[in-house]
Amino acid sequence: MAKQMRDPIQLRYHVLGPFFPGRDGTTIAESNVQFQLAHHPNYWTQLRKQSLKETIRTTGPVARVWRVSLKDTVLPLGGGPDQKMIHNKDVWGDDVEEFKPERWIGRKPMWEFVCFWGGPRLCAAQQQVYTYVIYAMVRLTQRFESIENCDPVYEYVEGLMPSIESVNGVKVAFKNS
Repeated sequence: MAKQMRDPIQLRYHVLGPFFPGRDGTTIAESNVQFQLAHHPNYWTQLRKQSLKETIRTTGPVARVWRVSLKDTVLPLGGGPDQKMIHNKDVWGDDVEEFKPERWIGRKPMWEFVCFWGGPRLCAAQQQVYTYVIYAMVRLTQRFESIENCDPVYEYVEGLMPSIESVNGVKVAFKNS
């Protein structure tokens, strides 16, 4: 890899990439779920697995991995800086930019949902991320009646570190009556 990549930042992300999913993927996905639910509190009482998938679709925790083609290649629509795959109106509808967990009812994710990559490059930590985040969210919903946004910046401001996360962090409050 070092012989082919001259950009030290890109090389660092490729070398460290396999170590991040178990830790960063879980914590960032958990933070993103809390961010979305604090901005959409009506879903708090409806929390279920579909909320996690919708969070990952709109603000996925996995870093963008740069790949270089060594020969001319034709790729299907998707990916790239415009993120057409997970934000494609033809697949997800005109409300593609809205956080709507109900879009997952009766839907099984296929190749239009590649937040954890797919095929032979499927993220090995995918199930671990789902399990940990779902467990944490179930425990939080059992303990607290509501979630509230405490961030003065309403929008999700994406930052690209080794993974994708909110540059503002996640400022929420959990409350009981």
